[in-house]
Amino acid sequence: MVVTLDAARPVRGAVVRGIAADPAVAVSSPRLVVGARKWAYAEAHRPEIVAEFERQRALNSGYFNGLIQILVDHSIADGMLRAEFATSDFASFVYWRSKGHPDQTVRDGFGCAVVRSAEGHVLLGVQAGGNLNAGRAYCPSGFIDEADIRADRTIDIDGSTVREIEEETGLEMAALRRVPGYLLVAAGSSIAICVEYHSAMPAEALRATVLTNLARQTEPELRDIIMVDPNKGLGERLTAPHVPPLLRALI
Repeated sequence: MVVTLDAARPVRGAVVRGIAADPAVAVSSPRLVVGARKWAYAEAHRPEIVAEFERQRALNSGYFNGLIQILVDHSIADGMLRAEFATSDFASFVYWRSKGHPDQTVRDGFGCAVVRSAEGHVLLGVQAGGNLNAGRAYCPSGFIDEADIRADRTIDIDGSTVREIEEETGLEMAALRRVPGYLLVAAGSSIAICVEYHSAMPAEALRATVLTNLARQTEPELRDIIMVDPNKGLGERLTAPHVPPLLRALI
């Protein structure tokens, strides 16, 4: 059976963990491609997008209108995620988000690195000011970059998560063990394609290592590191939308 992972509808016919409103689906492999189609919503609202981005950039001087990939179609069958992305730009994404994600034909699809300590705690970073998710806690993640797209237009989602770990935390991949499979987490208008990595370090040592790495960076994207026991949750802390259902799925 072919199903879609959609936060607005229950998922049937797939391995589901968590609750239907925020489904988490385990898959063995993804096939992600960048197609030729355009994001119709962005094309139709170009003048408003340009104006809104100029307003946003006045508030956030670090904003840069680079290329991004937006998820336009996906299905799950026989343990495989098949997904198509369309190339757009950061300005269009900012506008779509500022308006409350009115175009529900697309999703913010991205790679998400779930780094866990020796006792199973999850590493979350608190994003520094001047960034899109400033003040929110989330796993190392970000837009699919041009560097993640192979010559045949398929997306290296593992490579994307590795890049985010290295850029955001400074951790060395040789010290992490990759757990087989993928966990897809849908929340609101986002779908996180999660890859799990295990560290041999206890939670506090792992946090201290990343904080030391951040102190060496000229402009770190993260201002703090939180180690979270999925069994205890986060309480009232501000997070990216996919983090609470992800933590529930890891219990």
